Amino acid sequence: MSSEQRICPVCGATHSVPLARLNWRLFADHPLLVPSDPAAPEGTTVYGVDACSCGMSFASPIASPKAFESYYARWSRYASGTDSLSGPPDVVNIDRYRGTVDRVVHHLATSRVRILDVGCLEGGLLGAFQTLGYDSLAGVDPAPESMRRAAQKGIDVRVGTVDAIPFPDRTFDLVLCVHVLEHVADLSNLDLFRVLTHDGRLYVEVPDAASYNVDTPDIYSDLSLEHINHFDLPSLVGLLQRHGFRAVETGKRTYHQASNSPAMQDSIWGIFERNTAAPKAQTACPQDHSMLRCYLEKSKRRADEFNTRLVAFIDPGEAFRLWGTGHGAFRLLGLPALIAGRLCSATDTNPLYWGKRLAGTVVVPPDTFLAGGGKVVITSAIHGQNIAARLRENRWDGEIFVP
Repeated sequence: MSSEQRICPVCGATHSVPLARLNWRLFADHPLLVPSDPAAPEGTTVYGVDACSCGMSFASPIASPKAFESYYARWSRYASGTDSLSGPPDVVNIDRYRGTVDRVVHHLATSRVRILDVGCLEGGLLGAFQTLGYDSLAGVDPAPESMRRAAQKGIDVRVGTVDAIPFPDRTFDLVLCVHVLEHVADLSNLDLFRVLTHDGRLYVEVPDAASYNVDTPDIYSDLSLEHINHFDLPSLVGLLQRHGFRAVETGKRTYHQASNSPAMQDSIWGIFERNTAAPKAQTACPQDHSMLRCYLEKSKRRADEFNTRLVAFIDPGEAFRLWGTGHGAFRLLGLPALIAGRLCSATDTNPLYWGKRLAGTVVVPPDTFLAGGGKVVITSAIHGQNIAARLRENRWDGEIFVP
């Protein structure tokens, strides 16, 4: 845990401009909890967004790198295999994988190249290469569950992280790093480059912070405890340049976040190779943070509107129940209306959360929760109507709040 302002993960500058400071409420023993005010309610954490003059934006302060390693291995939806990219790929995810493959195959000399996917989950993207005849494939993921599931498909996945890859030097001709770097606490010690052959290629993809969308059903949906680096294309290229790489090709792609989500997400990507030219002195290239500022300002207004609705739903000190204990819950529980209320029961379909304490109450399985009644706040707007329908089918006795 750390309450200190974070240095810029791209250029290392120690002075940045705060763009936002949000208070969320997490599980009492959440590894990514960063205490704010000692007098604040149990589980209160601060989520801040800072901007550096080099063009990078990032979460600050954050927990330690070790805390993030623990989180991804044992706490996240990736660890439990409940993420939308885990399990048998559906049509949307197959399109995601094919889009990545299409961007890199024309940079590969033969189908005999050795490919590594860092942050591979259970190997869905590697499977897309496999169907095209590529057979020298490997993956790295911090969650042991990913290794177990990949082994069932005959894919060599090992437990590791982006800064500790369990393969020898210069092993791979192509290293894939798709939606990983936005999660990494320390970008100065990436191990990607060590395992890449001298003339190998690196494919990197991250969410595009310049295109964050405020018009989504959930508030602050592009901010999470996991997404701690907010890249635009210049800052992504700048990061790789500082590690001695140059961009061969870059671009933007848009796709659904998940098959059951109407939300779209813009990402930026680049294919990089080692820069063999004489190194040039780094020059500052300040970028415009106006798009991110606009997103944060609009999100703040939407959060205030949510709070107004909740004030009308729950009186101060009144008991309420909560369906959903993921990031949507963390954000909503930081709103004044729910801080003033009294959470008496909470549930989630993810068994990883059962038994954990959130805002003074213990999370229970849905079947236990459904035996109760009273006012209930659903934390997910995307799934809200389906959850409300389930409650009504079980003859829920009480009012239901859907975001």
